[in-house]
Amino acid sequence: MYRFDSLSEGSEESIASADVTIPGFDPSSVFLLEIDGPQLEKAKFKVDGKDVPLASGAVIAFERLSEAASQDLHDGRLRLVRSFENAFKATKTRVTLAMCKWAEFDGRISVRLQYQSTSSKATPQKVAPESLTVIGRPIGIVRRGVFCPVKMP
Repeated sequence: MYRFDSLSEGSEESIASADVTIPGFDPSSVFLLEIDGPQLEKAKFKVDGKDVPLASGAVIAFERLSEAASQDLHDGRLRLVRSFENAFKATKTRVTLAMCKWAEFDGRISVRLQYQSTSSKATPQKVAPESLTVIGRPIGIVRRGVFCPVKMP
């Protein structure tokens, strides 16, 4: 299991290990991330017909990716991204989980990272798409040690 700061450093060393079965995925192709700050506490995943908030302490399962940020693949999608350049305001690390929205203004393309939070540090942030790598696609949430899948495009 990781936190934003351990993923930010590009380290393969996790903060803890967890024995969670994720059907349909090879263990090397998935990882867990504990949300350790306010940025998505107003966002919710549907699990067994109930809304589960993504508050601090929530553990999200991700399919491991390593893709250049792409409008065709990632526009309008919740993704875990790593910056080559700077720390994100919401996490104060080079990794964040946010909704990725592409925009063009004055001939320049940017990605607006949007959060669902009441925290003032989790305000939308514009970044250059070429500075981002998408490192994870959410596939579920772990509750009481049990993987609960969610449908995410």
